[in-house]
Amino acid sequence: MFISNPGPAVNYKRPIVQFSHANGFPAKTYEYIFDQIPEADFRFLNRLGHGQIPFEQDFNNLATELIVTVAEYGQPVIGMGHSLGGVVTILAASRRPDLFEQVILLDPPFFSGCQRLIIKGIQYLGYGDKLGPTERAIVRRTHFATREDALAYWSAKPFFQRFHPKTFRSYVKHGLTYTDEGLELAISRDFEVSVFRTILTDKPEGFKDLKGALIFGNQSELFWKSDARWWRKAAPGMEMISFEGGHLFPLEQPNETVKLLRELL
Repeated sequence: MFISNPGPAVNYKRPIVQFSHANGFPAKTYEYIFDQIPEADFRFLNRLGHGQIPFEQDFNNLATELIVTVAEYGQPVIGMGHSLGGVVTILAASRRPDLFEQVILLDPPFFSGCQRLIIKGIQYLGYGDKLGPTERAIVRRTHFATREDALAYWSAKPFFQRFHPKTFRSYVKHGLTYTDEGLELAISRDFEVSVFRTILTDKPEGFKDLKGALIFGNQSELFWKSDARWWRKAAPGMEMISFEGGHLFPLEQPNETVKLLRELL
């Protein structure tokens, strides 16, 4: 079950899972995954940073948005997040552990102390846009005449060819919004680039007390095995789980992801 308009939770027998999406992919892109987990009650903010609390290049603002949402339920939830959503979940659960029973993080780009120090140096030297997928996002096409036009364009891109057909269709459906001139990205290119340029480099207070599981792609270009080793020491309450896939494994291998998530839930 997927609920996009959060409200107070009353006598829920199923666990509430508050899901937070990756940068550039509205939460509804993941609907195929969560439709296959009926034993959990999934809730989400479809576009982080697009409500009353703006992003303003500060992940803590997104965490505040998540905290305000979860606090309305009146009971603790399982926080789940992919990539950016994982970082936001880390911050929210570190600040308000009373709101989260546990967290399940899917390849979150929060790195070891050594790697974060290197990133700070790269940013200081003015080469931040060379990090991660920022360069690709800067030149991303933003407008399409129709969804069929977008489908044809994205289908030819190796990036999207790795997606499962179901999650790709969901992205074509939910990743675009109507304007007077046709369709544009539901999460704008400027917003996406701004998020990529804002890398979390400081460990939040309360981080060591996180409890739950972190699933990382063993072929991820963002989360390395050295990061997993650091996490095991820095947050001993987090189980480290290696997944056969890359950073976007929830969208590329949703069936295998569902199997693992059902075991954890």
